[in-house]
Amino acid sequence: MITDLEPYKRNFIEFLLQNNALKLKGDFTLISGRVSPYFANIGDFNNGNSTDTLGRAYAQTILATGIDFDLLYGIPEKGVGLAIATSIGLNSLGKNKSWFFTRKFAKGHGEASGLSQEELKNSMIVGRAPQDGNRIVQLDDVFTAGDAKYQAREDLCKLGKFKLPLLAIAVDRQEIGIDGTSAIEKYEKDTGTKVVSIITAADIYNYINNIASESESAIRMSNYLRAY
Repeated sequence: MITDLEPYKRNFIEFLLQNNALKLKGDFTLISGRVSPYFANIGDFNNGNSTDTLGRAYAQTILATGIDFDLLYGIPEKGVGLAIATSIGLNSLGKNKSWFFTRKFAKGHGEASGLSQEELKNSMIVGRAPQDGNRIVQLDDVFTAGDAKYQAREDLCKLGKFKLPLLAIAVDRQEIGIDGTSAIEKYEKDTGTKVVSIITAADIYNYINNIASESESAIRMSNYLRAY
């Protein structure tokens, strides 16, 4: 029995394995070009049961930070579904929070450059429109270089003056770049936004290292984590 993982983290890893969304057999080439011995694909959570589990896991992760917030923002594209699922997950835990996401193109496909901030907000937002001063939790599936996260902040800043205390993702691979820095740590330093994940690479290793049938996978993952 694994006792040093929070129950929701352990349950989430088990659910990933049950749905073959956490792959431990084989080699997986990442966007960075690195060849990883494991890969987690949140896109495999695409039915009612798995989406419910995913939304509740995000909700529990956000609540565990103790950070107060008003709205959930789904970073396009994958964050859109996550925002809705997380809102439902929060509601099941007694927290009723609204969600929204931004369109890629203004409503009506009109020219947005001449619009006032309020008009731009109304044309770009689906869901509950945020108000100045609102504390917004951003949602996405993974964090690689962080380009989409920086762009999301820029897009939000065009719509009003908001507080962005937290970004929640599913899996933190805890990797560092060739310069020895972490993209997540750089993002937190640049923006002042805390990044939190449902699970980390260390959580996955800790879990599989306690399973005899996964001993080979645990060794391969340990070697990879030491290298990167």
